[in-house]
Amino acid sequence: MRRSFLLLVISAVLACGPQGPGVDMVLLNGTVVTVDDRQPEAQAIAIDGDTIVAVGSNQDIRRLMGSNTEVIDLEGRLTLPGFVEGHGHFMSLGRARMILPLEQAATW
Repeated sequence: MRRSFLLLVISAVLACGPQGPGVDMVLLNGTVVTVDDRQPEAQAIAIDGDTIVAVGSNQDIRRLMGSNTEVIDLEGRLTLPGFVEGHGHFMSLGRARMILPLEQAATW
């Protein structure tokens, strides 16, 4: 009986979600465009380090939060996937990679 009660208590604690730090950051209450045909839009994002670990409803993402999770309320704002590129002309960079790099040649 005592063992069953202990297992029940442990299961209940584990079901409550992360007890430690959880993910680093969550973005909640937004319109998240995923560019994924299986789930074109979501409400929230969970981020751990430099990795998006989950995209879903506010309820789904809140389960990944811990006591140290930074929470950003998007207040309905649109969030799009993207990247930051310092500066580059992609066509020119591509063409340059097609040229034999003779500047590295040691001899004729």
